[in-house]
Amino acid sequence: MKVLLSCSFLFFGVITSVFSQDIEFRYFVDSLSEETPSTLDSTKWISIEANEKLSFGYNNNATVWCEIFIPANASTRDQYWCFNNIHLDSISIYQNSQLIALVGDRTNHQSTYLKSYAIPLPLATSSPIRLIAAVKKQWSFIDFSISVKPQSELQQGTTQSIILAFSFFGFALILITFNIYLLIQTKQKKYLYYLCYSSIGLVYVAVNTGVLKYTLFNDFVYFSEFRIFSGCYWYLFLGVFLSEILSFKITVPRVYKVLMSFQWIVLILSIFSILCLVLDIEEWIVYPSFFVYLLFFVNILLLTIGVYHSILQKHNYAWYVVASFIPHILWGLNMILIAFQIIDMQLSVDWISVIILYEMLLFGWILIRDYIDAFRLSQELQGQLILEEKKSNDRIEGARIKERRMIADILHDKIGVDIAHTAHLIEMNQYSDAYNNLMSLGMNIRNLSHTILPKALEDGALVSALKSQIEIMNVQNQQSDISFDDYDFPKIVPLDFAYTFYLVSLELIQNAIRHGKAKNIVIEFYAYPNELVLSFNDDGIGFDANEEFGFGLYNAQRRIKELNGVITIDSTTEAGTSILISMPYGSL
Repeated sequence: MKVLLSCSFLFFGVITSVFSQDIEFRYFVDSLSEETPSTLDSTKWISIEANEKLSFGYNNNATVWCEIFIPANASTRDQYWCFNNIHLDSISIYQNSQLIALVGDRTNHQSTYLKSYAIPLPLATSSPIRLIAAVKKQWSFIDFSISVKPQSELQQGTTQSIILAFSFFGFALILITFNIYLLIQTKQKKYLYYLCYSSIGLVYVAVNTGVLKYTLFNDFVYFSEFRIFSGCYWYLFLGVFLSEILSFKITVPRVYKVLMSFQWIVLILSIFSILCLVLDIEEWIVYPSFFVYLLFFVNILLLTIGVYHSILQKHNYAWYVVASFIPHILWGLNMILIAFQIIDMQLSVDWISVIILYEMLLFGWILIRDYIDAFRLSQELQGQLILEEKKSNDRIEGARIKERRMIADILHDKIGVDIAHTAHLIEMNQYSDAYNNLMSLGMNIRNLSHTILPKALEDGALVSALKSQIEIMNVQNQQSDISFDDYDFPKIVPLDFAYTFYLVSLELIQNAIRHGKAKNIVIEFYAYPNELVLSFNDDGIGFDANEEFGFGLYNAQRRIKELNGVITIDSTTEAGTSILISMPYGSL
């Protein structure tokens, strides 16, 4: 079976080769488009080989006449005359001066197959067959080749192209859909620019491969202009996208401004071209088309400059952009150099699709990786916030436990004793002294409630709560004068800061009065950028700061360190005490 298939393919190849060798191809250029099939001058024809590329540079409404000569009795069944450029404006096929077929971008007729404009050859007769084609490409660059291909080859090529194109479109739409989700989630411009760039690239591939006209818009006759402008917009939005991810606005602001202005220039040129088509002055379209090609080249230069500066500044994405940009630059330069007839080596249409898909994949991966990294960092920060909140709650709970113990001690040592003493006075019928004792007990209980947890402190109003408590202490203790001032200090602070400053301040005051015998005590609060400061000074008997601290100072020092604060103590015997406490507090 394998031998039979091999022989069949060999036979088919031999027949096709022999058939191709018997066919003659000729052409000539009618620069003024004055000739008709019946007035062609036979002396102007130039012989060419099958698949020999014909390139005429920029064309200004000229006609390229092509001729195919098929000898008598040649086998033409399922054979097609192919024009291997799917962006020709029109191809008019004549036999015996009669129009028998019309295809092209500027017509409502589409070739049966995708990769070439293919016209079926008439069945052979005993006489030779001579067909003439008038090939038009108005006001643009014209190049093509001609050949004869069997139907099976054309069908296979069309099927492969459609499968490849729709596979590309499907994969690209997945990337676009995912980045739409990222745009909705993040509201960042880079995702919007990527969507514009990739969507226009998708349209350009559909136009450039002929899929759009072949499958959906057979009657649309302006694909030549649409191809030029969609390609330019595709490259422009690539520039906008790269400007965003490489921060051109900061690194190369002049290049950024020029790139942004190009969008408006191309938009104006697009509107001008549409007006030319609507007003039927198509010969003017040459000017915006030529200018678009020029902008295309300048855009490449500007992007190269911007990427170069990003590399010098060691931007994270610079080399990723270079990796995607090199094949793109090569393709763009290839198009421009071919258009101006500087070189004669054209890259395939399928290769362009592969480049666009490659870039979409690379940039899509960069954006997705950015989002994942940002999401991971957000989760880490959220975890740190939860941990800090837990630590803060633990500190607050620790303070509450200590306060409860202090309340228990006060209730046992003072309130309990006062109540027992009052009961004893009542038993001794000393009602007046018992009444005075009860009044004093009530005042002590009220003062105790404010000392333990003032209501204002629960709202973070540290300054207000401490001022109120110091006023009470000055009334109760006539032997010492306590003064308090604050300078640019926040009226409201977080609870852990409020509890710590409040309890430490009271602890220092109690120590100064009880142990230091201080007559004057000064407490001051200061606020600096990223820092809160508590300054404490008294004129008491002081102590040796080099010796082990008592419980009060040890407790204050522990509270400060829990909030990453620093406490500095300066005291000597008979010289008073100065204490400075600094606490980190973010941006004020």
